[in-house]
Amino acid sequence: MRVDIYCRLQKWDLMREIAGRLCEFDPTNVQWVISYAYASRRAESVNAARNILINALPKFPQESIIYYNLACYDAVVGDLRAAREYLKKAFEIDSNWRSQALGDEDLKPLCGITWEAE
Repeated sequence: MRVDIYCRLQKWDLMREIAGRLCEFDPTNVQWVISYAYASRRAESVNAARNILINALPKFPQESIIYYNLACYDAVVGDLRAAREYLKKAFEIDSNWRSQALGDEDLKPLCGITWEAE
């Protein structure tokens, strides 16, 4: 509950601290990793958030939200090739991400790039 409260209040350092502790306490819950990365992006940097998710991939290889967020982070920093690959993987796991991607500001650099398998 505190993670959500700190998120709504945009208290990124506090959110990151709590989410990081929850990752340690409950390492099988992907939501804590996502929250930790989200707060780290805002409190520290996109690259800090990206590193959190890269490290979580082996533990959660079928969690489409990790691939989706990695696509967003890579698009923001300009690595469009990697962003495209992560987004394709997210779509393979869960095609519902397609509708989310259409309006996502982070993915705007990918406009005009098709996400279908070539």
